[in-house]
Amino acid sequence: MPRPAMFRALWAVWLILAATASGLIADEALTKQIDAILARGKKPGVLAGVRVLDLPSGRVLYSLNAERAFKPASNMKLLTTAAALDLLGADFKYRTTLARRGNDLVVVGCGDPGTGDPRLAELKDEPITTLFHRWAEALRAAGITEVSGRLLVDDSVFESTRTHPNWDPEELDTYYAAPVGGLNFNDNCIDTVVSPASQPGDPAIVELTPRTDWMRLENRCRSGGKGQPLIRRIPGKDVLVLTGNCGKRTGVAPVAVYDPGMLFGGACRASLVASGIKMGREIKRTRVRDGDGSLPADCAVIATCETALPDVLSRCNKRSQNLFAECLLKTLGYHYGSSAGASAVAEGSWTTGRAAVRRFLIECGISPHECVIDDGSGLSHDNRLSPSHLTEILRHMFGHPHHDVYVNSLAISGRDGTIRRRMRDIEGQVHAKTGYVNGVRTLSGYVSDKSGKNWACFAILFNGINGSTGPYAAIQDDIVRVLARWLDSRPASGT
Repeated sequence: MPRPAMFRALWAVWLILAATASGLIADEALTKQIDAILARGKKPGVLAGVRVLDLPSGRVLYSLNAERAFKPASNMKLLTTAAALDLLGADFKYRTTLARRGNDLVVVGCGDPGTGDPRLAELKDEPITTLFHRWAEALRAAGITEVSGRLLVDDSVFESTRTHPNWDPEELDTYYAAPVGGLNFNDNCIDTVVSPASQPGDPAIVELTPRTDWMRLENRCRSGGKGQPLIRRIPGKDVLVLTGNCGKRTGVAPVAVYDPGMLFGGACRASLVASGIKMGREIKRTRVRDGDGSLPADCAVIATCETALPDVLSRCNKRSQNLFAECLLKTLGYHYGSSAGASAVAEGSWTTGRAAVRRFLIECGISPHECVIDDGSGLSHDNRLSPSHLTEILRHMFGHPHHDVYVNSLAISGRDGTIRRRMRDIEGQVHAKTGYVNGVRTLSGYVSDKSGKNWACFAILFNGINGSTGPYAAIQDDIVRVLARWLDSRPASGT
């Protein structure tokens, strides 16, 4: 072979090897299978983006529109929870404090979304009011059976803006768009059960949970007749309006409150009174903590309540709880602002939270300017992430010191969370986060072989869907099945 031809051949081989090592060449057999599956979803206006990486090498196994910006829906939570775990640490705990100052009882919030959360309470086989019952016991142990002053609530750890400006105003009383507070209870929602009275036409009997004098109910629902009870909240007020008819005992969808801090205060007072603590009726919002977040010397701590970060991450990722994600984002903003000395008084906000997440993106090797971070949950339609961004975040967390906490926070195929009924034939092999808003269906996460030795991460995003998104969820599942089979056919990973 002539010398120039030999050099060209060697150069070509080197380019192939370099491209393969850097992940520029996808797996050809896998590409054909995934292309065939994606072809089922080709419709006008629908944009698909897919990227698959071998782990831990990072070699690209498949790529389609990987650099395009997509609405991630709840796949945004993958970024929020990863940043929280990285910046706060796995040992981080939210701590809500009950204290006494003079004749007043004081509750100081830390932004904990887990206080009174029904799912966490169910896992512990406790009522959502267990926190308040324990506080009542702590008060009695301190010799306090009567509070002659006020109940003061300090939720100043977060900004006063509690609903995101880019959320749909028509959805602000739904459970998935609940307001974000420095004090939160029962996911900042009211649960309602309606029963018919003994006489048709009489007002229906209504049970509200949690019990609180703060909420006002206008009961226009009548016993008997056709139809179902319907409950809505008047915009900008903590006033519920119940309409319709009730022929049998019926649970109504949760309604988000307007003011979560006062919901917490009202539920706290009602529970303490029910537990035998005498209290006045006044509940007042006021800042008690000092500028650095500490309690002033005249506050005597009575009790605290803690929620561990892994529990919050799991509620975000397994069940896609929006409130938990937004509280995480603002918590990041509070602690990032404190460490950076951004202001004399640190405050968790969507603005400071975005700054903290951008810092984490840089650690992942991602330019923050390529992403649009609007909220923490993905409810906003203004968020933008690419399949490349998501898989690089997943790859980064696969090698993270808290890898196990992150992976275990995700829903598991055929077992729990939002994919407990999906991919049952590869049960336990997929740890992933689903995503859905109008016109969007996303799925990103990890898949392993049956032995758990070979792993890949993936992002499968669809935008612009007109009509049912169900067929696109089926496409996502079939792609992940192909990945699982491909991993099963490989020797142990690491190459």
